[in-house]
Amino acid sequence: MQRKYLWSVKEKEQLKFMYTNVDGIKNKFDALKIVVNDNQPELIGICETKFEELDGNEGLPANYDIIRRDRSKGRGGGVCLMIRNDLKSVVKSKLNEFKTGMIEHVWCEVQTEQDDKLAVVGCIYRPPNSKEEDDIRLIELINYVENECKNQQILVMGDFNYPGIDWSSASTNGSNSQEDFLEAIQNVFWTQHVHEVTRVRSGNIPSTLDLIFTWSQLEICEMVHDAGIGKSDHVVIRGKLWIEKLARN
Repeated sequence: MQRKYLWSVKEKEQLKFMYTNVDGIKNKFDALKIVVNDNQPELIGICETKFEELDGNEGLPANYDIIRRDRSKGRGGGVCLMIRNDLKSVVKSKLNEFKTGMIEHVWCEVQTEQDDKLAVVGCIYRPPNSKEEDDIRLIELINYVENECKNQQILVMGDFNYPGIDWSSASTNGSNSQEDFLEAIQNVFWTQHVHEVTRVRSGNIPSTLDLIFTWSQLEICEMVHDAGIGKSDHVVIRGKLWIEKLARN
């Protein structure tokens, strides 16, 4: 597969993004609004929203377009993208329709001033009890994204619940599923940017569960880890993505 998108820092601007696993958003609306107001991200990815389908968006920060995927059966889960409404964005339906069982994902395109250079943004939540067949579908999704978006920039954020992967050494001490996932990422030549612990819970070994992928190491700068929102035991990850000059409303 030949990738058509060639990334260069020339003539780029910085898009401020934020990501976290909020571990239930409905009792953390006020805390989320404070973090958003303090940092003014243009793009936000959130895992484990734990929204139900009948829940509205009224508690979320204003001035953002919201794309949600709520868990249809059982409690927990859920993913959400928030795109500040001065940016032009569209739902990436073709990716959103890809079936991955209990692994949840949501996608959009952020438009630039060059119509042929769109940035594809995704947020993925893989629960720790994911089934083997769903893990296989996750790898198929990664390959599908790579094939569908090879002429576009990508930013993929999420909680993948693979604590046995050491991303600094590109090695695993965990299950075959973790080895397969690492191999899949290496095969598409995605770069994983998170190398610090992202989840700390009493009684558990601190782990790097939350990951951020692009195609190039140079695409992300000024990435920092902040305290989790409310009582969430996952950090907030903030950074800046070098991107083509954005189209704005």
